[in-house]
Amino acid sequence: MIIIPETLVGIIFGMGRDVYLSSGNVGNSDIGYILQLNYGGIIYIILLLRFIFMVYKKLRRSNTQQKWFNYVFIWTVLLCNVKGYFITTNSGMRTLMLLAFIYLFYGDNNTNYLEHVSDEEDINRDGGL
Repeated sequence: MIIIPETLVGIIFGMGRDVYLSSGNVGNSDIGYILQLNYGGIIYIILLLRFIFMVYKKLRRSNTQQKWFNYVFIWTVLLCNVKGYFITTNSGMRTLMLLAFIYLFYGDNNTNYLEHVSDEEDINRDGGL
């Protein structure tokens, strides 16, 4: 199940082929990280994981009340990618990213709204400017 590219260039840049359903002398695999290593190499995996961790960091910095989603997001992506292409072509990943962006949008807008309301309340309480 573990098919690693034979050359160093193949490990770094990938072989550009899908070994999920391949036949012949290459073999096949269904492990997501191995599939991505064969397709795009270490550079491809680093770029994908960097994107995921950037979204995770933004979720942690957002001011939403649903802090549990931060942990669900990162653990779902990292664990589900072990068994197949979760990061790149799965509808579950698309749904997870949609929820992440909704939480990011809601958290940012909620914070700006609360700051605006609290400023107006301060002005009204002080009797105006």
